[in-house]
Amino acid sequence: MLSGTLDSILSQGMGDFELIVSDDGSTDATEEVCRDYAAKDNRIQYFRNGSNLRMPGNLNAAIGRANAPLVANLHDGDVYRPDLLSKWKIALENQPDAAFVFNALEAIDFDGRHIRFHTHEFGPRIEPLSLTRFMLNQLTSPVWGTVMARRSSYEKSGMFKTQYGFISDVEMWMRLNVDHPVAYIAEPLVSVTPRELTHPYAYVDWRLEQITITIQRDIIALLEARGLIRAAEARRHLQKLRERRWLFLAGSCLKRRRTDLLTEALKLFGNDDSLLLRSVATLAFPLRLIAGRR
Repeated sequence: MLSGTLDSILSQGMGDFELIVSDDGSTDATEEVCRDYAAKDNRIQYFRNGSNLRMPGNLNAAIGRANAPLVANLHDGDVYRPDLLSKWKIALENQPDAAFVFNALEAIDFDGRHIRFHTHEFGPRIEPLSLTRFMLNQLTSPVWGTVMARRSSYEKSGMFKTQYGFISDVEMWMRLNVDHPVAYIAEPLVSVTPRELTHPYAYVDWRLEQITITIQRDIIALLEARGLIRAAEARRHLQKLRERRWLFLAGSCLKRRRTDLLTEALKLFGNDDSLLLRSVATLAFPLRLIAGRR
C-alpha cells in the first residue's frame, strides 16, 4: 500500500514539490521502502521520529519540516489522481483567501475496484462558518484529512491540538473556517482503500465518539466567545444529535453481535449526563446478557 501511495504522488502532473515522509516509529518495512524510493528521487525526504509522536504530533512535525507555502497532507494507503496537486493549487489560486482545499472521494476495494463516491453539495467556495456549521449539524467530517492548506493559515490559527488525538484534524478544519473560507473540488481526486481492522475508523470507536463531542463543545465555546452563536441552543441540538447517533451505533453493535463494543457503550451510557442514554443503559442490561450468550 505504501508503494502505491508513493507512486501516485510521484506521478503527479505537477512535479515541482518536495515529498516529506514522516515515519512515526513503524515496525514494518516502511523505512526500507522509503529509503529505496528516496535514493531514486531527490524530491523525497525521509524522516524517522526519535520517539512515537502519534497523531497529531507526527503531522505537526511533518508540516514543520516543509518549506513550501502550500502544504498537502497525504496519507499512506490512499491513491491520488495524477492531477490532484495541480487541481488543489489552482483551487487555492482561485480562492486566494481560502485556508485550505479538499475534495470529493472515491472508495475502492483492495483490488482497486470502485465501491462508492463520497461527495457533498458544496460549491467551489465555502464561506467562513459555513463548513463549521455544517459539521456542527452532522457529528461527522466531510473532510477526510487529506487537504492542501496554506502554511500561513496554520501559523495564524495554531497547529493541530494534541488533546484531540487521532481526529484533531476535525477540530482544525472547523477552527480554520471560523475566520477563513475554504475551497472545495467536487471531483474524486483521492481513492480511499479499506482500513485495516485495527484502524480507528474500521468500526465503532467509543473513545473517538467522546472526543468528537468534546471537539463540538469546544467549537461551540469558541463561537460563543466570539458572539457568533446561540450557545444554549447549539448545546441542546448537540445533545439530540449525540443521543441519536450513539443509540444508532449501539444498535449496530448489537446487530453485528459485537458484545464487547455494546458492553463498552452501555457503561458509557450509564455514566452519561443524558437521562435518555442512562435509561437505555439500565433497560438494556438484560438484552446485553442475551446478546452475550449467542
